[in-house]
Amino acid sequence: MRVVSTDDRIIHLHADTQFELCYTFLRPQEFYEGEFDEIRGKVFTLDQFIKLYADQHGGKFTYLTDWGGFNIPSNIYERFLRKFELASEERAMSELVNSCKPDGKYYIIGTYGVGSALDHEIAHAKYYLVDEYKEQVDSITKSLPEGMFSTIKQHLLNTGYCEKVIHDEIQAYIGTSSKDYLDKIHPGLSSHSYQYKQIIKDHA
Repeated sequence: MRVVSTDDRIIHLHADTQFELCYTFLRPQEFYEGEFDEIRGKVFTLDQFIKLYADQHGGKFTYLTDWGGFNIPSNIYERFLRKFELASEERAMSELVNSCKPDGKYYIIGTYGVGSALDHEIAHAKYYLVDEYKEQVDSITKSLPEGMFSTIKQHLLNTGYCEKVIHDEIQAYIGTSSKDYLDKIHPGLSSHSYQYKQIIKDHA
């Protein structure tokens, strides 16, 4: 894993393989926004998480192939570092972050390989780092038709996100996903994507 860039207080870590990316980010990411109440915001071991995740996914631990990008705000990451005894991969990640982190707030995103979820993860970073961006996309989200909002919210909860990050995930998914993907979640959902995309463009 290596640092690709640190533009606009965004620390972009890139791994060669999905396995490396997922294994390294697993505990800090799940500490931040995990779907399990037993895990999120608490100290936990990898074995504890493996059992919970496998039980939730038909007895198979598929986490290391389920996710293609990660994102963690600095306040959560700093809390993770204070609470956990780090594994070797987590320690290597912390050394990379410490080598380039700015003063004040920053955001960590992780991708792998050639194709990546980079745009999606940058949208999360902007949501945390730029107050005006957050206000603008939240305004659009609040204006979504009630049925459409409920459908995408439930889709995200079913995917494995927790309640507290739903508005952040909605803006990132609608603002960066394809028309076909969005309309499979709810017919016509893609018709709202241009509003999010314009704000993303304005804050590029």
